[in-house]
Amino acid sequence: MADVIRRPNIRDIDAAVRLYYEKFELSSKDIRAIFDAKSTATVSRLKNIVREEMSKTGRLPWDSHNVPTDIAYRVWGLEIGDLERRRAKLMKLKETLGVLANV
Repeated sequence: MADVIRRPNIRDIDAAVRLYYEKFELSSKDIRAIFDAKSTATVSRLKNIVREEMSKTGRLPWDSHNVPTDIAYRVWGLEIGDLERRRAKLMKLKETLGVLANV
């Protein structure tokens, strides 16, 4: 069983999905867009968890300030398929609520 890490709540599911496909590596700004991480310490902790995994696998970053998106999502427990399903359900719910508001 994989280790479970403590991470902030997802702030923006749209950003989480978009950044997964858009960015090869995540910056601190990207991490703040995904998570409700207000402090620099929280962002640093999340990055360090990814860096620990990088050292185990021997993977080097392109930019020393960033972390690879694929490894980050894996160690943070973010599964893109699950995020996409949740996003689709939210969109459907918003659409339904919008229709009900117009009745």
